[in-house]
Amino acid sequence: MDKMISNIVFTKNRPLQLEGYLESLYNHFATELIQTYVIYKPELFDNEYQHVFQKYSSCIVVKETNFSNDFFSILNGTNTEYMGDVEAPIERSSWQ
Repeated sequence: MDKMISNIVFTKNRPLQLEGYLESLYNHFATELIQTYVIYKPELFDNEYQHVFQKYSSCIVVKETNFSNDFFSILNGTNTEYMGDVEAPIERSSWQ
C-alpha cells in the first residue's frame, strides 16, 4: 500500500540536523502515513549519515550522483498527491 504522504529531504554535510529533523518529523507523523526519501551528498560525515539511516531505516536513501536525475526518479516513482520538505535552507551554489 502506498503511503499518503511522500516527503523528499535534501541534505549535504548536516547529519546532526537531519537526525533532529527526522526525530521531529516522526514525533508528529505516523510512519504508516509518510514515506521519507533522503537525497544526500556526503562530502564529510559519511559514517554519521550511516548512523542516522540505520536509526531511521524506514527512509529511502539516495546518495546523490546526479541531482536532477535522482530527484526526478523519486518524483516519478511516487503515487501520492502531497509532497515536500527540506531539513534546512538550501543555497543554490551548495548543490553544484
